[in-house]
Amino acid sequence: MPSWKSYDTNVYYEMQTKIDMQKLKPFFIVGHYPYTVSLLLKINTNYKADVFHKAGLQGSSKDWERLSAILMDDYYMENSGIDLFEFDSDDDIFCIFSEYIDAVFRFALRYLLLVCNDDDSMIKYLTSTA
Repeated sequence: MPSWKSYDTNVYYEMQTKIDMQKLKPFFIVGHYPYTVSLLLKINTNYKADVFHKAGLQGSSKDWERLSAILMDDYYMENSGIDLFEFDSDDDIFCIFSEYIDAVFRFALRYLLLVCNDDDSMIKYLTSTA
């Protein structure tokens, strides 16, 4: 972790108190002691499956990773840093994790959910090249 960015174990809990966690649904965040959080989505909920199908995709965790990777490019251009996030998805769950706790919350609220609330925008991102 760069020396200019130092977190203590309370950052995750502070972020939870600052943000209405209901706004993240159907995504949810899990804290991992001491410095990492994961943003998760259960694939079996079929969240936005109709939009993925319109884009010629299935809505699998790999499709969510594709969408997120494209959105991350926008995130990195508008915020400092690169390679802040990592994927750890499997067939049942989509997962982004990072030790940059505030970045995970910011990415989820300002990028991922914003696009998910606009089907046309989501299709545009899904059909663009990563």
